[in-house]
Order: sequence, then C-alpha cells, then structure tokens
Amino acid sequence: MEKLLETLISSTLLIGAITFLSKKFIESYFKTREKESELTIKNQFDREIIEFKNSIEKESLRYNTKVAGVFERQANVISELYSQLYELEFRMNVAINHGTPWDEKYQKFKSCYFKLREFWGKNRILIPKNVDVEIEKLLKDAFWSVENYGAGERQFLGQDFEAGTEKKNEAKKLKESIPVIMEQLRSSFRCMIGVDD
Repeated sequence: MEKLLETLISSTLLIGAITFLSKKFIESYFKTREKESELTIKNQFDREIIEFKNSIEKESLRYNTKVAGVFERQANVISELYSQLYELEFRMNVAINHGTPWDEKYQKFKSCYFKLREFWGKNRILIPKNVDVEIEKLLKDAFWSVENYGAGERQFLGQDFEAGTEKKNEAKKLKESIPVIMEQLRSSFRCMIGVDD
C-alpha cells in the first residue's frame, strides 16, 4: 500500500507539476501574444498617424500656396489702388484750385477718374469690404463734385456767389474723403503684410 501511495503521490505531484508548468507556459504564451498584438496595433496606429500628418501637411502646403497667391494679388491691388487714389486726389486738387471749368486740368482729372473707376471695378473682389464701400461712394460723387465745382466757377462768373460757394463746398467735402480711404488702404495693407502698429 505504501507503494501505491507513493505512486499516487508521485503521480499527483507529477500531474500537479505538469499542470503548473502547462499553466505557466500557456500564460507566458498568451502574454507574449498579447504584447505582440499590442506592439503590432501600436505600430499600425503610429504609421496611420504619420500618414495622416503627412496628408494634412500636403493639404496645408497646397492651401497656403493658393492663398499666398491671392494675398500677393490683393497686396498688389491695394498698392496700385493707393497710387491711383493719390493721383486722383492730386488731379482733383489741381482741377478745383488751379483750373478753370473744363480745361486741360479738368480733362486730366477726368482721365484719372475713369482709370481708377475701371481698375476698381475689375479688382473689387480683392479689396477689403470697408474700403470698397468708401471707394464706391467716392466714385459715385467725385466726378460730379468736380463738375459741380466747375459749375460753381461759372456761377461766380455769373455773379451768383451763394450757389457758387455751395457747389465749391460740396466738392471740397468730397475731396476730404480721399485721405480717409487712403488711410484705410494703408491700414489694410500693413495688416496684410504683418506690420500693423
């Protein structure tokens, strides 16, 4: 019986050891598989993140290239518009203060006015809205302001000083709006190129 007991205990110990070792082996196997799976998933996730970042960078570069072209055109338009407004103000001053109605100085103003009107019309989409509205108001009235000034001069010659003075004051008031628009253009341009005060 002792031998039977020894065999039973040995068998039990052997089965217990085999069971214990099998359990450890299975746990180790599954832990290894779990770590491999985690590593595979992490690597795949990292690759997808890198691909997504690269895709975003490409789109951002493409967008920035397109937008940079628009900003460059807008800066050129604002710069040219500023020059033309300066010229209009100068020609308006000359026509009003040194010209006689409908003389050569008036014709130069008229030519400058139509040049500005055409440039503004073709490039309105690139002009900031607040400036566009002011230029539109100016262009609606500038031509007639100088016309009125010329008519005022004629009224002075005809001895109608009250009507002449009224027309001259209308022209001067309109002329005063040009520096305001030019300041808005300067401000927009400076903001656009990043040197805003």
